[in-house]
Amino acid sequence: MATAATTNSIPGAVNPVMNTLASATLGILWRAATGTVDPWTKQSQIEDEAAALAQAAGSDVASPDDYAQADNDVTASLISNNADPSQASFLANNPGAQEVLDKLQKLGYILLIVGAAYVVVELAKTARALKT
Repeated sequence: MATAATTNSIPGAVNPVMNTLASATLGILWRAATGTVDPWTKQSQIEDEAAALAQAAGSDVASPDDYAQADNDVTASLISNNADPSQASFLANNPGAQEVLDKLQKLGYILLIVGAAYVVVELAKTARALKT
């Protein structure tokens, strides 16, 4: 695989260490919320693919053409599986998300009813206090 200095010389490429760190932290939340690959994992996949293309061509360093081909390959594969970060949607990719939202809606209704009851009780107390 290309070194960080070589990778950073390619337009659009980022430091592999930062990709690994971001995908292992923020990426977990991204994947859980959207059901798609996070952008940092995708970038790592592109870098790995570019390095493999360069190695297959007999080079130790990936060229801009290797990165362009890798980007096209990885993006096409992710899009065909509805897993590209550009397709991220909380509801569309997570079958269980609607169930969670339904439960949250019911909880919201319960809180609304409890809150309304509390307001009515407090208003009644205030009205009694004003009469005396």
